[in-house]
Formats: sequence, structure tokens, C-alpha cells
Amino acid sequence: MNRIPVFYSDAQVHDAGSFSKSPLKPGLLVRKIALDPCFEVIDPVVSITAEELYLVHDDHHVDAVLSAEIEDGFGNRSLKSIDAIKHTVGNLVQSARFAVSSNPIVWSLTSGFHHAGHNFCGGYCTFDALTLAAEELHRARNLKTLIIDEDAHYGNGCVNIIAMRGMEDYCRYHQSSHTHGDPGAEGATGRYGRELNKLLDEFKPDLILYQAGADNWVGDPLGGSLTMQQLYLRDLITFQAASDRDIPVVVNLAGGYADHYDDTLTIHMNTGEAMKEVFLGQAGNPIYPISAVVLENM
Repeated sequence: MNRIPVFYSDAQVHDAGSFSKSPLKPGLLVRKIALDPCFEVIDPVVSITAEELYLVHDDHHVDAVLSAEIEDGFGNRSLKSIDAIKHTVGNLVQSARFAVSSNPIVWSLTSGFHHAGHNFCGGYCTFDALTLAAEELHRARNLKTLIIDEDAHYGNGCVNIIAMRGMEDYCRYHQSSHTHGDPGAEGATGRYGRELNKLLDEFKPDLILYQAGADNWVGDPLGGSLTMQQLYLRDLITFQAASDRDIPVVVNLAGGYADHYDDTLTIHMNTGEAMKEVFLGQAGNPIYPISAVVLENM
């Protein structure tokens, strides 16, 4: 593999009028990614259908959200926003299909999934593409999926759907103990690696869906306990563990709410550098802005 595929569509981007930056973030990030020849931007040109959403969500709930009878995860009733959300969900699901077809790494420029449950929206999340991708791949190919959630917040929607749909044998949700724990570099990243490697050896997934949350940063107003350097190590550990076992990985953006938006984008671009280091064999070049380092040491 000479280039890392990046799934993005302009159809995902919308202004939700929300504190969350997730609806606009992919459009800003793809401009940076497109300048790097190590990445290949691909438009999946796919929107999820109601019938697919029924696989993990309550039918009546899906229909009410799609028709804007009830609010989406951003608290809106907008058919324009719903269309963008459908493309966002379709992006992640299509990325998963692509990854299990002998692609070791796919970067899906998406977020807004893990707080959406069987019959509820919340926390800037409308539909859960993570469990949907896992369900589709299990039905089509009898595959097992591990959701590694490195967002700073607990994925209550994923856990709810896995339990409601009885997916425990083929879909596992994992959030590491360091997420709300000691920010010490060796302790946090070392514990994370030990937990992850043990889980991979026990569960033996066929696919990893990795939420590389930027809100786990200590400078994020809704996060986090890790420095930017620790976040980069977190990503390296995740990718190396998957690569060592030949498990394909789909990476998405998850949360990020920093006061200075460039800090959030920098964290995500550092995730891309970690991908290059592990999957392309290049020396990564993460960036740690002076402003961020000062904040982290306050």
C-alpha cells in the first residue's frame, strides 16, 4: 500500500448550529489531508437507507428522525441536516466494507455515533454507524468487530444497542481505563497498550473501528487527561497492535471541542501521522504547538 485511503464526501458537511464542531470538521480537515501525497481522498458517494438503520435502531424511531418529527442528535429538525447525517453514517459503513476487503487502514472523516442508542439520539449523535457496520459485516460475512472508543466520553449508545440487539458475541465495545485516569505518560499509555493487546488476543476481532477522539486532550473543555504527545502514542499503540495481528482498522474522528479549533485539527492530523508511521513505514511528524504545550503544563 502506497497511500492511505481517506473517505470523505461534501454531502456530509452541514451547519448544525451546535457547540459540536463535528458536522463542519471533515470539510476543514480534508483540505489539509489532500495536500499530503500519502493519502488518497475517496468520495464513497453513499447515503444510508432507513432499512439499514432498522438493523440496529427501532423502526419507529428511525422513521421519526428521518422525517424530522423528532429532534436529531444536535437538537434540530432539519431535513437538510438529516441528509448530511445519512451520508456521514454511510461513509463509516462503506469504510468498514472497504477495510475488510484487504485494506489494512481506512480513515473515515466522520463522527457523531456513540451516544445514539436503539431508540434515542443524544450528545450530538443521531444514528450509530459503529454498531451498524458491525451488524452488517456479521450478517454478510460472519465477522467480529471491536469498537475501540478513545473519545473522552462513554459510548452509552453503542452499549445500549449491543445489549438490545444481542450482539455481544460478534461486537465488543471497549473504552480504556486511562480515559478518565492518571495522565502520566508511561502509566497511561502503558496501561492502554496492555489492556488493548490482551483484548485483541482474547476477542480476536476481524475488524477494529477506532474512534480517535481529540477530546481526550487535556486542553479540551469537554475532555480529557492526555497531552498531545500521549495522544500520538495512543494512536501508535493502537495501530501497531492491529498491524501486528493483520486486523484492518477504520479510524474516525470522534470528539474534539478545543477553544482554538486548530488544536483539534492538529490532533487529528497527528493521528494521520501515526497511520503513516505504522502502515507506510515512514517516520511520523506529529506537531505539538507551543500554545498547546504551555496549556498542558499549566
